[in-house]
Amino acid sequence: LELEDLATTLKNLNLTLLEESLEKSGLLTQLNKRNITLFAPTNEAFSQSSSDGSEIAQVIVFETGDTMRPVKDILLGYISPGFHYSFNLKDGNELQTLRTGGKLTVSVNKNNAALSVNCAEIKNANVQFKNGVLHVVNKPLFPATETIWEMLNSNPEFSIFLSCNIRLDFMHYYIMEKMMCKNMLSHDLNILDIFFLSHKRNEDSIIENLNLTGEGRVGLNGILHTVTEVYIPQKARTLYSAIQESISEEMASLFEKSGITKMLSTESATVLLPPISAVTEIGNMEANSLQNEISRYVVIGEKYNFEEPSKQLTSLAKQNLKFSREMKNMAYSLIFESKQNKYVNCVAVEKSNIPSCNAVLHKLSEPLPKYGKTLMDVLRGMDNVKQFVMLMETSGLDKNLSDPEFSATVLAFEDDAFDNIYKDTDKENLLANKSDVELLMKRHIIPVSLCCYKLCENTLFGNSFRAMDGLVYQSKGFSGHCSHFGNSGMKQCDAAVSDNGVVHILQSPLHPARAYNFINFPFIDSLAIGRPVQEFFSNVPFFN
Repeated sequence: LELEDLATTLKNLNLTLLEESLEKSGLLTQLNKRNITLFAPTNEAFSQSSSDGSEIAQVIVFETGDTMRPVKDILLGYISPGFHYSFNLKDGNELQTLRTGGKLTVSVNKNNAALSVNCAEIKNANVQFKNGVLHVVNKPLFPATETIWEMLNSNPEFSIFLSCNIRLDFMHYYIMEKMMCKNMLSHDLNILDIFFLSHKRNEDSIIENLNLTGEGRVGLNGILHTVTEVYIPQKARTLYSAIQESISEEMASLFEKSGITKMLSTESATVLLPPISAVTEIGNMEANSLQNEISRYVVIGEKYNFEEPSKQLTSLAKQNLKFSREMKNMAYSLIFESKQNKYVNCVAVEKSNIPSCNAVLHKLSEPLPKYGKTLMDVLRGMDNVKQFVMLMETSGLDKNLSDPEFSATVLAFEDDAFDNIYKDTDKENLLANKSDVELLMKRHIIPVSLCCYKLCENTLFGNSFRAMDGLVYQSKGFSGHCSHFGNSGMKQCDAAVSDNGVVHILQSPLHPARAYNFINFPFIDSLAIGRPVQEFFSNVPFFN
């Protein structure tokens, strides 16, 4: 197939104004002698530029005399040496032009639905002619002569925007990490500071309900868009405003009253937000207790956003906080969902990465549980498990639970629950034999740390765990909420956490009637297996 020359191709595409301009400038003959890529504006684009009095329109329409240098200079900015087909153009590519120092920047949206050069959208791509390839664009390609900063400085309309205070506090909220033309703003964006929360494909692009005026001005290092109003993004909100909008006015006032809000005005921080149900309890605390309680929810000096799957940070109250990002049980995930849940000290995060000026906020589903350095520290600090603590100390297992290297889950029972099962004579008989006490307490220790969402994880058959007494006990529940463990109901999941484990509160002490004693295969401890499987093995003499 014999290709037409450039002049014929332009006429066939009804790009007559461009063809006439190239002819009058003397470029048409010169361009036939080398391989080129031409970005050709439509006649409508030329007509529009003529009506708005733009530089190119004035030069082309009114240029007279012997020299055509201004016309040539502009038209050479439409032409890049070599062949550049659209399927080879990538977002951010810079194409050198025949205009001295000129370049064209390629913009491609994520779905490849729009391709632009210097914000002129390509409407008809890859039209071949004898010595090159042509792309029809919907706008004239005005030469970029200034950087963004120079454009701002040269226009008195931006003098307030460039003042020192505004620049330091807000400038970065108005900057995207790459060149984004107006026609690209209707697609998914990848923005340095994400504030483009709503955008519509229509004549008036809307960004956070702010209208863009004009098409944007292309500079040497990007594009300058003008918006109709001052934009203050979520990330620029005060901590008080962020808490007020995320939880309630009352919770924001409690943070203010504790002095934490003032402290964080100049510090970066990670702030955990208790649920609104905790407002009454926290609000009734004395001033010192209030500050201590709120301090448990604040980490100074770091904005943790769950990008790392797990991390331990220390709160203002000198308590360790374990942040984790967990996938649900594999079998459950394959059937129902595969999203990752986020937790802090066993508490689920309802909403993460809420921005504010100096802090990132995470909204919790429940208040943080009690905390201690070790499991025994936690247990000794709980008023309702005094007899459980006494039995641990009698058995000698308190040494294990006091060891920071010993990781465990403790299933404690309250004093009333123990009294209901063990009457005075029963207690005397139990305490008379240390080995019986040790066996009883070993039933209540699983030698691995398990938050409630792991203890009653979603599985097809249930969950089973081997306690220190050697028996396997089954937990019941759904979606991370436990209703039973062994023969006992679950009174309070995640009652307390420590650096070496978790404490849950049972409704009654455990006994082995609901446990299944398997042959001691090492892998059994790491598996969550179902009750039907357990019952099968429990009825086989070989395994008992």
